[in-house]
Amino acid sequence: MKMKQYLAVAAFVGMGMAVQAQNNLRTSAFMDLMEYSGTPNKKGLLERAKTNIDQVVLHEKTKDEVKSWKYKGQIYHRIAADAELAPKYPNAAIECYDAFAKALSMAEAEVEAKGKPKSKIKGKGDFKTGFKNAGVVLYNTATAAFNGQDWTAAYENFRRVAAIPERTAAFDPKGSIKLTFEAAGSTVDMVSNARFLGGLAAINNKKSKDAEALLLPALEKGSLSEANEQVAYSKLALGYFAEGNTAAAKTILKKGRDKYAMNFDLLIAEINIALAEGRLAELESELKQAVEADKENVELHFVLGNMYDELFRKALEKAEKDETAYAEAKTYFEKAVNWYEKTKALKSDHFNSLYSLGAIYVNHSNYFVLQMQSLSLKEKEKGEALQKEYMSYLDEGLARLLEAEKVNPDDLGLIRALKEVYTRKNDDANWKKYNDKEKSLR
Repeated sequence: MKMKQYLAVAAFVGMGMAVQAQNNLRTSAFMDLMEYSGTPNKKGLLERAKTNIDQVVLHEKTKDEVKSWKYKGQIYHRIAADAELAPKYPNAAIECYDAFAKALSMAEAEVEAKGKPKSKIKGKGDFKTGFKNAGVVLYNTATAAFNGQDWTAAYENFRRVAAIPERTAAFDPKGSIKLTFEAAGSTVDMVSNARFLGGLAAINNKKSKDAEALLLPALEKGSLSEANEQVAYSKLALGYFAEGNTAAAKTILKKGRDKYAMNFDLLIAEINIALAEGRLAELESELKQAVEADKENVELHFVLGNMYDELFRKALEKAEKDETAYAEAKTYFEKAVNWYEKTKALKSDHFNSLYSLGAIYVNHSNYFVLQMQSLSLKEKEKGEALQKEYMSYLDEGLARLLEAEKVNPDDLGLIRALKEVYTRKNDDANWKKYNDKEKSLR
């Protein structure tokens, strides 16, 4: 009997020592954080704080305490904000936000268990500071990821920035957590930007449904600039279309076209969907009616040229394997050139139409190269005729590209196109000229 009592007491004492040990680790982590704050060159202090707090939030005796998760949020915030440590711990900003979100859920559960509303949580100041700090490091981490085309990291960080106002609304109904910064003389709204850029990141990651969850609230609220709204609608529509969800693509496209009927990117998105569905004649008629109603609209004329250009490319691909399809390709080529010329007539310095005219002639010349390659040695006369056709289209393309260069001499795509043409013409001097320019523009 005495032995049992002894063992029970020993177990109880051991449990108390374990709790104390975890409390000591938590206190140690907090003290290291405070010391690091005063001497930020001592990275080891912050890493030791991280090691200790990671144990604290997993331990059975301290994992359900608000303080543990708040401390974790504070420590990971400093890691994410440290230029040296942040690359070593790329998920630090996410860990920071998730820790404060966990602490907030626990604090809300505590007051609700007492029959009080979530707004009555303790330590509101700590949470306001914590979520604001989390928002800043999330946004900076997401921006770097987006610029580096790490779409998953960009989305995961941006979506958390976007979530902050709603997640904190219960205790901060007036939205006093201001997530903004000044840039180029204007105020940038991090939440709106996070919805926009996070949405684009999701689209690039082929996750249009996730993108829509971020973008639509911003579009409905009107918190994006007009330019970004138009990009959001067109990118989201094309994202759904690329994923095979044509119904969703058309729904988004309709919302965009209802608001921005003549937007070029939205028109191109609609053309792509119409082509896939075999509705070319219907769309062609609509666009021509639109031109008739607005005869001075430069972009509408260009869109029609672009539509026929796309049809030309597809028909030319068929013609490379089946000569009988060339007549169809030639018809689309002539229509595209006609509409590009009409665009140019309305606006002589319209760079895109000038560039497109050059490109379509050069692309057409490729067909004759393929035809020559398929000839036998006995077909010399036919080869010479094809060579003449090839050079005719190539020279016309060059002339049009040089026109475009006068409007925008520093367009990298144009410079590369000119370099390619001079390669075909075996013009080493001009090839070198544009090769050097390409290097200077990179």
